Amino acid sequence: MLAHKALEIPRIASRVTPMLGLVATMIPMGPALKSLSDGNLASVSDNLTVAFSAVILALIAASITYWVVNVRRRWLAEELLEIEAMRGAQA
Repeated sequence: MLAHKALEIPRIASRVTPMLGLVATMIPMGPALKSLSDGNLASVSDNLTVAFSAVILALIAASITYWVVNVRRRWLAEELLEIEAMRGAQA
């Protein structure tokens, strides 16, 4: 139970971050499309830069939190195996 609680926040972060990246990508797309219809290519470029930067940043953050979750999971599994081995040795 304690292991699940220790992993809960990073696990949620690793799953929510890509969704937030998608939202951050879609928000500047509206103004980019509006600028495209107005013929303002500089504004299109600026908005697309923001959109793609947001998704890249979110994917990097998701990758880091995914790595953290997996390393912590391995550590906790190793600790559980050690505890079981100690219990087996005492019996």
